[in-house]
Amino acid sequence: MGRLAGRRFGVGFFYSSVGHGGATGYLQQQVFLYLAAQKHIPEQISSPSQREHRELARHQRFARFIAGQIPAPLQERAIYLILAHSAFEHRDVLQRIASGRVSAEFLRTVCEISPETARILWEER
Repeated sequence: MGRLAGRRFGVGFFYSSVGHGGATGYLQQQVFLYLAAQKHIPEQISSPSQREHRELARHQRFARFIAGQIPAPLQERAIYLILAHSAFEHRDVLQRIASGRVSAEFLRTVCEISPETARILWEER
């Protein structure tokens, strides 16, 4: 299956399985992770108004972070930055964060979790 066909299948599966718990919820998470790795998270998935995606609330917050809507809690921002950069190679997210105001506290929090990501963030500033 080609990359584009895989994305279409993933998005189609994601929406066709909404409201089905158990294994389907797990599969939704896997599809979400696939789409994140492909750097293709549709706006509908990251939308906070999708009540039927309640079990994916954390995934949706991560998608909003990638889309540039930064969550308020410092710890959550640090974790999402590290995930975006180290797990999904979203270097653009790291560059976007680095181009803004990076507090010493945020840099310290990132460093406590991932010294390598903190080093790169510091170098990007």
